Amino acid sequence: QIVHVNLTLMLIIHGTWYTISVVLRLLQIVYEVGWIANYSPGCFPIPEIVIIRVTSYISIVLLLGGVVVERAFATHYVIDYEKKKRRWIATSITLFIFAMSLFISSQIVLGGINGVFFAAAMVAPVCLSLIAFRLLLRRNVRRLAGLNGKLVRRVKRDTYTLSLRLQLRENIWTMQKLNRMASIATPLCLVCLPLLFLPPLFLRDKDQWWILEIIVASNNTVLAAIAPFITVMIVVVFEQVRRMIFPTKFRAEKRKLWLPFSPRLERI
Repeated sequence: QIVHVNLTLMLIIHGTWYTISVVLRLLQIVYEVGWIANYSPGCFPIPEIVIIRVTSYISIVLLLGGVVVERAFATHYVIDYEKKKRRWIATSITLFIFAMSLFISSQIVLGGINGVFFAAAMVAPVCLSLIAFRLLLRRNVRRLAGLNGKLVRRVKRDTYTLSLRLQLRENIWTMQKLNRMASIATPLCLVCLPLLFLPPLFLRDKDQWWILEIIVASNNTVLAAIAPFITVMIVVVFEQVRRMIFPTKFRAEKRKLWLPFSPRLERI
């Protein structure tokens, strides 16, 4: 198992919601190109579609904070976190993220919140989430190093210490992989935020719709480019995924290619 069931559920739910938003975007294009008569940006179902799409985008940005909270629970319950599923953790975090995302997106679409200012304001909490995630990772590494020191000195060599050491290694391994992914994916998401919230500024004047078309096309291009990039990144970061895709001989020949991404827990 690559990651814990709670983290897996969170990623699946957000991925599913994002897929739904992509389908709704195609439906929105049907209205925009005039295939459906009497199209108006302010009439049903366009505002509702936009709210759902913006909700999915905001939830992806807020997902990093949710992952930090989930890993904090994993650190707190480290001794039996892999044995007990505790799905209430993933459920609570996901419900909170989507509730916040839905509220913010509805306010943006209805004009209660300036989307551009919100996109700029999101930079601070996202950066703080990255810092908190790395601090949590370092805390786990220091704790594991302390346990390894006890085992070397043979201060206390019992089953509990050995089990805790194993659980910490698994937690650190997962967090190292997520940290590498978040450090690359999060800035890309932040770059996309202005492209999502700038269009309402140009919808008021029909003479500026050509600017809107450029922004929408740029947004779609960036989002389309991110998908294969993230797929390649997952293959590079997660060793189990590489084992499923690449044959053993190929992995041996390309061993040096993956060297920068190899786990270094054995050095702790």
